[in-house]
Amino acid sequence: MTGSAAVLAKSAQTSADGGLRNLLRSRMSESEIHHAVVAHLAHRCAANVFWTHIPAGELRPRGVGGKIKGMGLKPGVPDILLVIGGRAHFLELKKTDGRLSDSQKAAISDLQRAGAAVAVAFGLDAAIAQLEAWGALR
Repeated sequence: MTGSAAVLAKSAQTSADGGLRNLLRSRMSESEIHHAVVAHLAHRCAANVFWTHIPAGELRPRGVGGKIKGMGLKPGVPDILLVIGGRAHFLELKKTDGRLSDSQKAAISDLQRAGAAVAVAFGLDAAIAQLEAWGALR
């Protein structure tokens, strides 16, 4: 098994030692959490949901960063955009001990003021639970 199916299977795997599984999940990097969330969306996304990643947080060469900023990318925009039932939902992914930057706090505030649903998920389990609560997963 390779690719997103392997990530999905790994993230959904049960273990006789739930404590070990929880420990391993608590040590997942943001990138690992992100890939696991994408795998869940790729395999379990509800039919009425559109989703995409917004590449706002990656490090880029100076010229590329300036170009996308000039094209309108705002700093701090959450990682995942979903449209569910005609409403925008944004999900920011963090490690279990992660913290929001000032630009992320400002973007979240602006999005909420504009009427979007916004959540911050600290860890994979929280991200999956939020997607399920929004009705994004089947």
